[in-house]
Amino acid sequence: MLRTFGGRIRFVWYILFIYSVYHLILFRHDQGVIEGLMRLEGEPLVLALFGLSVLFPLSILLLSIRFEESIGWQRALGLLLGFFLGAYALYPTFVGFDRIRDEPRFLIRVIGLLGGLFATGLIMFGFVFRDVWSFAILFNQDSFVHIMTLNLLCLYGLSIALSKRCFENWGYSLVPLVGFFLLIAVAMRPASDKPVPTDVFGERW
Repeated sequence: MLRTFGGRIRFVWYILFIYSVYHLILFRHDQGVIEGLMRLEGEPLVLALFGLSVLFPLSILLLSIRFEESIGWQRALGLLLGFFLGAYALYPTFVGFDRIRDEPRFLIRVIGLLGGLFATGLIMFGFVFRDVWSFAILFNQDSFVHIMTLNLLCLYGLSIALSKRCFENWGYSLVPLVGFFLLIAVAMRPASDKPVPTDVFGERW
């Protein structure tokens, strides 16, 4: 399973899904974080991470549009569900390359750059106004924060993996989300040292 890119993606998804179910069954806790988020209140670092959890699916959707002429309904459904389920929907959703574009379209550039700016603002907001101790308590005592954080870590890993297969200068994706948006918006050509795969995940599910 771990020999192919698709197999590694599937393995991480299995671990995330099984652990999430295990946590919700045996260790579920609720400190009212969701209600606070609906009122845009609460720990700044949680607010920032929640905002990033919305921007990550947008960036992966842009990646698909950036390289594809058309998106099938199955992949489109998975990308849409990614806004609600994050890595749980995006990991099993493959992003195929029907045709490589030489450069991103103007709208993709604009959305990508705006997404990078929003991501930068959220990261700075969370960093400047953070309370690490309060976040650590919520991570241990609120299931939503706990699973959302793990979900974001998986999406971060996915963005790096996709960038490494799609772009020569993939190292920019190590800057969480900001670099991934910039690669999608600015990078002119895909990686040339390997054949462009028909399926980014290496195999169809």
